[in-house]
Amino acid sequence: MSQLKKAIVAGDVERARQLLNENPKLASTPIRWGSILNSCQTEPLHFLSDGPFNQLWDHGRQAELARALIDAGAPVDGLPGGGETPLHGAASLGEAGVAQVLIDAGANIEAVASYPGIPDGTPLDFAVHFGMVEVVDLLLRKGAKVLSTRIAAGVGKLDRVRADLESASLSNEQAFDVLRCAVVCDRIPVVEYLLDSGLDVNVMDGKATALHWAAWEAKPNMVSFLLSRGADATLLDAKYQMSPGGWARHRRKEVGPRWGHDEVIRILEHHVSEPA
Repeated sequence: MSQLKKAIVAGDVERARQLLNENPKLASTPIRWGSILNSCQTEPLHFLSDGPFNQLWDHGRQAELARALIDAGAPVDGLPGGGETPLHGAASLGEAGVAQVLIDAGANIEAVASYPGIPDGTPLDFAVHFGMVEVVDLLLRKGAKVLSTRIAAGVGKLDRVRADLESASLSNEQAFDVLRCAVVCDRIPVVEYLLDSGLDVNVMDGKATALHWAAWEAKPNMVSFLLSRGADATLLDAKYQMSPGGWARHRRKEVGPRWGHDEVIRILEHHVSEPA
């Protein structure tokens, strides 16, 4: 393990700064991580966002480390040809502190990258897609553009969603995507409007229901709201044949307790155990 990687994993900001002062090139030298059979390389700024998501640490010093890397010359918008920028990574994984540092350092908040389900996505689109509400709100405050109905749903702009839906006919897939973005971003008024407009609370997108996605992204308030609107907590997704509770438990194993899946699991288990 490289010395810089050790310092990042340990949250040792002082040691990281020392190493970067001695060799500034480390700030843009990819870090290798993962298992022997499944390893990858990623630039240090991305590693800062990836690590907590993969339960590599829980020291909470990512923002300070990001500042140290940028001070040493780490490219704030990533290495050339890298696809997703560091801000896309921070937006996807809910690293609001890192996102703030990147934006303050001049990161391009309208940079474009692609991910399955997010063609030509900006950092705001990525944050919406993955339900990272703190980063969504941060990017919106910083002036990020609301470029689509799905983003409008995710940021909670009900008037924009209503106007878009009244002026255009969406496919079933597009309508569910708008619903899913509102669900994972905890925008209850938008979800309420969509359901009141006739969208079935138990509709599937070919994979799962809105309740599955609320459980996956650990949104207890949304889970409770969907259940109050008739969401079926026993429905199984099409691919894995798992209930929303199963999705929450699986995701909890992947990311640990940091996003609050335990509360979602409790709500769903209590609901399913209640007598009819």
